[in-house]
Amino acid sequence: MNKFVMERNVIDHYRFTFRNDMDQKLLHGHSFHNKANCLQAISQARASAANPDCYLRRGTEQKRYYFILLSEKGISVGVSNLYKGTSEMERAITEVMQTAEAAQVVPTH
Repeated sequence: MNKFVMERNVIDHYRFTFRNDMDQKLLHGHSFHNKANCLQAISQARASAANPDCYLRRGTEQKRYYFILLSEKGISVGVSNLYKGTSEMERAITEVMQTAEAAQVVPTH
């Protein structure tokens, strides 16, 4: 089952990643000073994930592709990995759309 993994880094900031069944990172959130703000960002990601209008698709000059997940208010809540092609990116978007709302939050220690 896909999941949100919440981690604390070496400077005591919190961050989440959204991972699929094979533990591949599909989306990562920004860095937050406290756990409550990180959990709020996960809630925003869940709320907007099923809405196709909340995805900004982008490309780089090196022909790599990524997406940005926006909250319903238009604020970035997460960014994907880089993908080699648009079809690979679209598969990741579909997976996030279909599974994020019901995904569990798993803290790491």
